[in-house]
Amino acid sequence: TWFVHYDLNDTVEAEIIAPMAQVLLDNDYQIKPALEALLRSEHFYDMATRGCMIKNTLDFFYSSYKTFRIANSTDILKEYDSWVGFYWKFQNLQMSVFEVPSVAGWPAYYQSPNFYRNWINSASLALRKKLAWEMRWHIEYYDNDVTSPDHLGFIATLDNPSDVNELIDEICRLVYPREMSVAQKDFFKQALIPGLPDFEWTVEYNEYLSDPTNDDVRNTVEYKLFLMFQSMMNVPEFHMS
Repeated sequence: TWFVHYDLNDTVEAEIIAPMAQVLLDNDYQIKPALEALLRSEHFYDMATRGCMIKNTLDFFYSSYKTFRIANSTDILKEYDSWVGFYWKFQNLQMSVFEVPSVAGWPAYYQSPNFYRNWINSASLALRKKLAWEMRWHIEYYDNDVTSPDHLGFIATLDNPSDVNELIDEICRLVYPREMSVAQKDFFKQALIPGLPDFEWTVEYNEYLSDPTNDDVRNTVEYKLFLMFQSMMNVPEFHMS
């Protein structure tokens, strides 16, 4: 339920649960061998169960914060204030850090029939989308000397960031559990270069590379990337893991 999916049907019981139980027995009730057997199994990597879990609040936050290189203040007091602010946002999203509601954990991990679907409802979905949008401004509010996130630094690590289609393809492989459709990728492209031909991105990005100290060019490219990443974080697949 925790690592794969909560739908434990008869086939899963017979082919996965029972053999894992035997591994547990054979190893004097040591958890590690049974867990290793699960995580190395074909079942764990089955496409049918890939991307079927809804991320909890912290998974959703850090999949944005770490992947897209969002930086916090280097001033310890300002950083502290920033994290306190995030703490209250997490609390509004049903996951107060270090305040597990009971010994059973959060309801999403044990409460049937919804399990991790409990992370999203009509209120929390709007707050999740707001958190994705506010992440940048939240940190800059506490320290306006911080330029965050470093989208240009992130795409510089990719294979061919000057080609808009290859850029989007590689980002999709990094952030989504399943292959995204052509229509979805075109939607992301529209956020980056709305109504413009593909080569326009190559021209703009290469212009930035030729003069990275030009603030006007840098800020223009950075903001376009910001809009594209916002569109990527707001599709349903980004909430899945």
